[in-house]
Amino acid sequence: MTTRSAAGLDGFREAVRDLLAAAEVIGADETGLRVAGKLHWLHCARTDKYTLIGCRPNQGTAGIDALDVLPDFDGVVVHDAWAPYECATRRGCAVKRWESKEVRDLLAGLSQQSGGS
Repeated sequence: MTTRSAAGLDGFREAVRDLLAAAEVIGADETGLRVAGKLHWLHCARTDKYTLIGCRPNQGTAGIDALDVLPDFDGVVVHDAWAPYECATRRGCAVKRWESKEVRDLLAGLSQQSGGS
């Protein structure tokens, strides 16, 4: 059933990749999970409408590169300042970025200034 379902998605992954690469802002993240008892990494690139997910045994730039979104991307990448994303942006994959942790810290500071909790 999985094979038959996947066959019906020919071209879908490439279409989503192209939509993400053309977006003005994307988010990028990763998380570890077990596949057949071994650690793998789930990498994703996303907007509010589209998400591309890839599962790889590689955590670093190899896993990011496998999604194939950043090489054609020239917008803002929102990420957690993890070193492989820094490497990707230095390679010219993304010309601008915001670290999500810095945004959270900024919002927390603004909230404290305004008396919020």
